[in-house]
Amino acid sequence: MPDWHPAGPEIKEACRRAAEHCLRRGANLSRLAIQFSVSNPDLATTIVGTSHAGKIEQNVRWIEEPLDRELLEEVLKILEPVRNRAWQQGIPENYPVCVKTGRRTGPEGYVYTAEGPVSIAAARPSARAKPRRAAPAKSRPARKKPAGRRRGRQG
Repeated sequence: MPDWHPAGPEIKEACRRAAEHCLRRGANLSRLAIQFSVSNPDLATTIVGTSHAGKIEQNVRWIEEPLDRELLEEVLKILEPVRNRAWQQGIPENYPVCVKTGRRTGPEGYVYTAEGPVSIAAARPSARAKPRRAAPAKSRPARKKPAGRRRGRQG
């Protein structure tokens, strides 16, 4: 990760080790990440930003290639110490609020409690939580059609 990246030093170091591991294996960490994202049934959408159209075509080719599951397991093991960690950007008033504690998150996506840091991901409610019902749509009164112009001459 570049020096300017807002991630903390632990995350940067873990990502550096994962990228180096992929290079030693002749692989690309970006390709592995995209393949993991689109093959993961827990992720409904994968959005990838690119600098030009050629990268989009490259990403599509990568998605069509088989995922190296052995390499993925090795990289996940390297990244395990920082799993589910993130970082904050912007002003603290915009940071998410932890559902367990009701407090705004601290650095790298953790909320600090009496028991120690709790990641935002661990604090989220269960996926089995009861979904909210949408409010019924309000009906609008029917619009009257404006009187149309008559064709032809009137006499």
